[in-house]
Amino acid sequence: MKTTWPRSNVSGITQLEHNRLSKTYQSRLRRALKFMLDWSISMCIDMPTGEDPAYTAEILVQFVQWCHDNAINIWVPKHAVLAFRNFVPGLRQALHRPWDALRAWGASLPLSHRIPLPEIVLQAIFGYMLNHALEFTSVAHRWVSAAVLFRIGFNALLRPGEFSSLRARDVKVVSPLGMPAVALVAIASPKNKHAMGRAQFVCIRDQALVAWIQWLTHNLPRNCKLWPGSHTQLVSLWKKVIACLGCGDVGFTLGSLRPGGTTQYYIMGKEIAYIKHLGRWASETSMTCYIQEAMASLVWSKICPVAESQISSWSSASKFAWDSPPKVPWQNVFSRKRQMFMMSLSRKKSASKNSCLHSRKLANTKLQGPHLNKDAPCFQMLLH
Repeated sequence: MKTTWPRSNVSGITQLEHNRLSKTYQSRLRRALKFMLDWSISMCIDMPTGEDPAYTAEILVQFVQWCHDNAINIWVPKHAVLAFRNFVPGLRQALHRPWDALRAWGASLPLSHRIPLPEIVLQAIFGYMLNHALEFTSVAHRWVSAAVLFRIGFNALLRPGEFSSLRARDVKVVSPLGMPAVALVAIASPKNKHAMGRAQFVCIRDQALVAWIQWLTHNLPRNCKLWPGSHTQLVSLWKKVIACLGCGDVGFTLGSLRPGGTTQYYIMGKEIAYIKHLGRWASETSMTCYIQEAMASLVWSKICPVAESQISSWSSASKFAWDSPPKVPWQNVFSRKRQMFMMSLSRKKSASKNSCLHSRKLANTKLQGPHLNKDAPCFQMLLH
């Protein structure tokens, strides 16, 4: 059964209101509504449409309670409530009870922290990935690109989805007159664009990383992605590297780069205002949960001595490569021929599809004269 949005007896949402939400977020809301629809059918309950605010709130509270009792992930009822809030105008004030139930549920959940990635672990990851790229040249383009992107995510405090989708056009190395070179990173689709604006940029001043970015993007086509794969493939590669370093049980994820970089800046003595601006947080309150100096120290207690020794060894071995990229161009290190071929094929398919649609539209177009409404007052005036 196709999931439809809740409707309101006041007025439906406009297309502009609908388009302000990202496709990913809409997909989450739709999945939650589908789950709630199946639940209402199994419980023989009429699915609320939002026309009766009191009834909608009552059913949502029951749905939250049922999900809690049956150990359903809290994101399901939460996004169901968000769906009604976003797609039923005027219902926001009637959803106090569902939100109170969700807050009570959230308060009973165990605390979960974003595990920050220490810089020494990032150095070990970087060294291990470069060494693997030299041994297995067939995958060098993936491992080298991912290694640089992990450093960009750590240094620029980017979210995983932001640095995994970077293209050559989004990164620009500039050398202001009399000043060291900096790398400007444009965020194509920032998560908090409604609060911080659609156009968001980050300035990278680490000279070693700037040199690596300039090396990786040299003579690269503008639309070429720095990571030649999907986000899921990048996550899989990260898990593989972390497991090879013996840190698979620590809990490091791609999301550990942002809090790791934030904590590192704080330890270095950077001002809170500087970190907040660099990380593009709307408030200091939302930023403070990323600064986990104590957690960064506690991470080492989860790492076994063998893994700790391996991390220290790879970190020391990568110091030279960490500070400067190869002297030869990236074309001499690895090849992006397959990626370029897939880009060319995609452009040809897109152009062919657009051409077919245009031809079909022209074939279905019929020449018609202007339509005259003889009942219109202006036309009646012309007749008389």
